[in-house]
Amino acid sequence: METLAERLRLMRVLAKLKQYQVAQAVGIPQATLCQFELGKRIPGPEMADRIECVIKSLMKEGNMQS
Repeated sequence: METLAERLRLMRVLAKLKQYQVAQAVGIPQATLCQFELGKRIPGPEMADRIECVIKSLMKEGNMQS
C-alpha cells in the first residue's frame, strides 16, 4: 500500500512536473513539498487535496498546450 508521500511524488512525476512548479502553484515553499514527498512532514487533508488538485490542473494545462 502506497503512502501519501509516495502518491504525491508519483502523481507529480507522472505529470512531468518539477517540485518548484507544483510548490509555486500551491503557494508553499519547494522545501515543504519536498518534505511532504519524503514523508518527513505530513500535509493535512486540505493541503494534500490542494496539492493533488494543482497537479491535475497543471497536467491538463500541459496536455492542452501540446
